[in-house]
Amino acid sequence: MICRPVDALGPTDLRNGGFAAALAVGGDVRAVEILAVRVRAKLAHLDEQAAIHRKVERTKPPPEWTIEMSLNGQTPLAVHTGTCTMGGKQARTREIGRDQAARAIADGVKACEFCRPDSELGILD
Repeated sequence: MICRPVDALGPTDLRNGGFAAALAVGGDVRAVEILAVRVRAKLAHLDEQAAIHRKVERTKPPPEWTIEMSLNGQTPLAVHTGTCTMGGKQARTREIGRDQAARAIADGVKACEFCRPDSELGILD
């Protein structure tokens, strides 16, 4: 039997119980069984948490307005409606309120050319 260190075990090995044989070094099988129960319980808990997170993300309504930020996260690039898909990566967008969106456009932040938040807000050049 080839034994691998715990760090080399993938999630499939852990979920299928293959780690018991991989950890059974030195004949301490009971300790491995106890560890196996703990690992399975932790994996079940993490699976439950992931399922809850996915459910919450699906039911969360889109924001009313978003602002797209630069890569450094400091400079606002464009204002978007909450349903606009052109707003860049989700990690680079922030939810903002109607007043903040109007103020950003008035301060010179570009309005998205696709979703036209300036028209939605009643701000026309």
